Amino acid sequence: MPDRVRDVLIALAATWTERAEQLRTDGRARDAANLAALAADVGEAVAHAGDAVRLAHAAGSRILVKRFAARVVRPGSPLRQNWPVSSLRPPRSPTVRGSERRPPSTRALGMTPYRKGGYPGYYSRLTHGARSRVVGLGTASVHTAQLIEGWVAQLRADRRFDVIDGVLDRTFTLPDAYDHRHALDEWIRALTEVDLDPLVDEWDGRGKRARSAVYVRQVRALIPKGQRFPITRFRRREIASFLEQLDCADPTRNRYKAALTQFAQWLIRHELLDGNPVRDAGTFSEHVPRTEHLSPADAQRLVAALDGEVRVAAALMANGLEWSAVAALRRADIDLEARTIEAKGLKTRFRRRTIEITEAWTFPTIEACCKTLLPAAHAVTISERQALDAQTAACVRLELPRQRLHDWRHTYAITALRRGDDHQRIKRQLGHLPHSTLLYKVYGVYIAEFATNSATSPKTRREVRRAK
Repeated sequence: MPDRVRDVLIALAATWTERAEQLRTDGRARDAANLAALAADVGEAVAHAGDAVRLAHAAGSRILVKRFAARVVRPGSPLRQNWPVSSLRPPRSPTVRGSERRPPSTRALGMTPYRKGGYPGYYSRLTHGARSRVVGLGTASVHTAQLIEGWVAQLRADRRFDVIDGVLDRTFTLPDAYDHRHALDEWIRALTEVDLDPLVDEWDGRGKRARSAVYVRQVRALIPKGQRFPITRFRRREIASFLEQLDCADPTRNRYKAALTQFAQWLIRHELLDGNPVRDAGTFSEHVPRTEHLSPADAQRLVAALDGEVRVAAALMANGLEWSAVAALRRADIDLEARTIEAKGLKTRFRRRTIEITEAWTFPTIEACCKTLLPAAHAVTISERQALDAQTAACVRLELPRQRLHDWRHTYAITALRRGDDHQRIKRQLGHLPHSTLLYKVYGVYIAEFATNSATSPKTRREVRRAK
């Protein structure tokens, strides 16, 4: 090696040693140690200039390599004849294949992130084929922006154009996709699956025969409004867990299950489900049917103790009407001459029926109310809670068992069975289906009791024969 080159290398090593002392004074001990070690190696490798360059590369300092090349490798230098410029380049890393390989440079793809004037964060132009769109990277850090763009370059190398198309279609954003990159397929599958949230509004509580707002409220307990609920979550295990965790009694769980069943059947009709996952989600017990009722005398006492519209509502329900039909009743629906009422119930189509005023003692109260109303006026304008509170207070004053508004239907049914009324007539008054067995399930024990005292019972026939 010529003496001039050796002197340059020694001077360069001395410069690096001084710089190392400055770095050590500034508190950068690690950088100082690396630079001092590099200066020592250069001093030992004066006879092999290429070794010094490779040591500089190993130290990871491009600035040092450039300085060394500028001072030593000059045009016309004797060293240049035996040392090709290509040796200044960093050694190539071994080839790595698969998901661990380094993505292509974003600069080569023209994807360098940039900032817009007056807008926070970095942006980049995303392209695929003839489609192009500027997308936000969701970060104000240039380092994070470069990582996101490097990830996009890796997606291109892996030919994951479905992710790029999803961003271009605005199905999801690029920052969201980057945040879920470790489980990208599962995340995209959840986004692209059918969302049940808007379908609940489209279903709108359609049951077998009518719509029910209660059904919608019960289904919304599982599928909250405004939150994405993919159809893959609507399965037996999740539905069963939801029903078991409800803070209510088992019969109420069955009501929730019925609402979910109607929704599932609607999904099947629209070919969104192949089977009903609610059917096998479990069945819960039912309470013994409540048949709390009053005798005709106690019923008359209770109605007489009430005032105003509460008294009118009780008199109407004593004939088999439910509260929803009473609340919808107008003066024009009551025919005083025929003693009939056009009931407009909501539960099923059979709740829209014509009933008779079978309890004669209620007619004066109904007649007095109708004389003060116009044809389009509502017979009752109070709320269900007001009627129930007034009735409960009257039961306390009369020392009667606490009665719900629905218990008036039990009182009517049992009183009618005692009178020996036809069963189909009782079903029509209550709004049951003609072929329904509910009358026998709820009041079966009373039917057997009253049948023993009927005119056609064996006991009665024997007594008639003996009297003859």
